[in-house]
Amino acid sequence: IMSNKNKIPVYLLIAILFYKLVKKPSVAIKDIVDELPKHPTKTFSVRPLQQIDRLILHHFASNGTPEAVANYHINNRDWPGIAYHYVIAKDGTIYKTNRHETISYHVAGENYRSIGISLEGNFEIEPHIPAQINSLNFLIPYLRSQFPQPLEVYQHSDFSIIKPYDANLDLTPYKL
Repeated sequence: IMSNKNKIPVYLLIAILFYKLVKKPSVAIKDIVDELPKHPTKTFSVRPLQQIDRLILHHFASNGTPEAVANYHINNRDWPGIAYHYVIAKDGTIYKTNRHETISYHVAGENYRSIGISLEGNFEIEPHIPAQINSLNFLIPYLRSQFPQPLEVYQHSDFSIIKPYDANLDLTPYKL
């Protein structure tokens, strides 16, 4: 069966329409690792990727850009750079802020084996933002697909009594 107007088979038109309706929006990850401020003399250590077995979720406990957080970590904490590997902005934009090999400083005692993901905002006083949760729901399976070993998901408070950096999320959907 052919459509009369452009001589395109009807089944092809149906397939194209179906694809446009069910196609999931792609979420891009913006790599800003080399654009972020770095300490003038300090550097993070590195590790083999086989060491990574967990993703640890945080929130900023404030609002701000990855650049502002990097500056805070450098100037107020005297760290080599931003503590997280990924930042999810309020609009859902995912920023890669450290390479996976980098042992950043997001959870004492767990940094050598984890990737830190932080969401912009303070979820102790404001609700989660759907755009960020949608991006997190993209990022976790994406990261799991990048490693042959399983990556379990935790929050900062699972390893510390200091709760301000917890993302306050129900992790049930992310459990292996």
